[in-house]
Amino acid sequence: MPGLINYLSHKPPVKPRLIANFNSDWNAIGFYLDGYTDLFGFEQVTEALEKSLDPQVMNNLV
Repeated sequence: MPGLINYLSHKPPVKPRLIANFNSDWNAIGFYLDGYTDLFGFEQVTEALEKSLDPQVMNNLV
């Protein structure tokens, strides 16, 4: 998910952004989908793959 990686790379490192291992693109995607699931429920995960990044999910991750 290049959008997630791009979004995070443009945030100032004022405080720790995320606590995770981001050595691969799949880790970033999994972390985003986990946050999406926490916010909208497991039933909505398929929607997350078809939409642009959700601002509320991104704010929670940051």
